[in-house]
Amino acid sequence: MKKWLLAIMFILNGIALVAQPLFEARLDTDRVLIGEPLFLTLTAELNANDTYEWPAIGDTIDRLEVWSREELQVNKRDGKLLLSQKFEVASFDSGFYIIKPLKLIFGKDSTFCDPVLLQVKSVEVTDDQPFYEIKEPKSVEYDWTPMILAASIGTILAIVLIFFLLRRKKKPKSEQEAPKDLRPPVIRFRDDLSAIETNRLWEGEAKPFYTQLTLALNTYLEKEENIAALESTTLELKPELMSLPWPKEVKRDIIEMLEESDMVKFAKAPAEVIDMHAHFSLVNQLCEDLYKKFLATEVKNTKVNA
Repeated sequence: MKKWLLAIMFILNGIALVAQPLFEARLDTDRVLIGEPLFLTLTAELNANDTYEWPAIGDTIDRLEVWSREELQVNKRDGKLLLSQKFEVASFDSGFYIIKPLKLIFGKDSTFCDPVLLQVKSVEVTDDQPFYEIKEPKSVEYDWTPMILAASIGTILAIVLIFFLLRRKKKPKSEQEAPKDLRPPVIRFRDDLSAIETNRLWEGEAKPFYTQLTLALNTYLEKEENIAALESTTLELKPELMSLPWPKEVKRDIIEMLEESDMVKFAKAPAEVIDMHAHFSLVNQLCEDLYKKFLATEVKNTKVNA
C-alpha cells in the first residue's frame, strides 16, 4: 500500500514540475569592479497558449542602475513560448547585491525566479606602484589671426549696415514734409473736376475716369466733412453720406454712382460714355452747389468782419 502511495505522489510531483514554467534570471558574472557594466538576462518558457505579464523593471533593480535594455524577445518553438530580455546594469558602490526573485504572471498563476548574488569590488591600489610628479598644464599655442580677422570683418559689416539703415531712414526734406494744400476743400474739389473736364476723361477708359472722379469726391468728404472716405468702402460710406445736409435725391444718386464706379474699378464692368458723362455732370453740379454756399458764407463773414 505504501508503495502505491509513494508512486502516486511521485507521479503528481512530476506532473507539477512539468506544469510549472521555467523562469530564470542570470548574470554574466558574479563579480565586477565598481562602474563595470554587466548583463542581466531574464528567460522564461511557457506553453504556447499561455497569457503572461512580464516583470516591469525601472531605472534601478535592487540598487543596481539599469543603463539600457533590449526589447522583449518572443519566439514559439515545439508548442512552447520562449521569452527573453537583456538588461545592462552596473553599480558605483562596492559590496554584495542580491537581485530578489522576480514575479512572472502567466494565466491565472504566477512563478518566481531564483535570487541572484553579485559582488562589486573596488579598485585595488597597491603601495608598490610608482608615483609620478604633478606637472603644470602645458600651454597651447593658438593662432589668433583668423579670429581677429573674422571680428574685424564683422565690425566693418555692422558699421556698413548701420550706416545704410540710418541713411535709408533719413529721407530728404522734400520727401519728409510734403507741401500742404492750403486751398479750401471745395476749391480743391472744383479744381480736380476742372482737370477731369479739361482732359475729357469720360471719353477714354472707364477705370481711370472713375478713379479720378471718386478720388476728387472722397478727398472733399475727408477734408471738409471729416469722413474717412479715402479708406472706406461704398457700403461704409452710405450712412455717412445719408447724414449730410444734401438733398435726398442727390445723396441717392451719388451712392448709385459710387456703386457703379466700384463695379468698373474692381469687377472690370463695362461703362458707356454717356453714363460716365452723366456721372461727371452729377458730381460737378454738386460741387457747384457747394461752391455757391461757400462763396455766400465767405461774403457773410467778410461783412461781419468789416
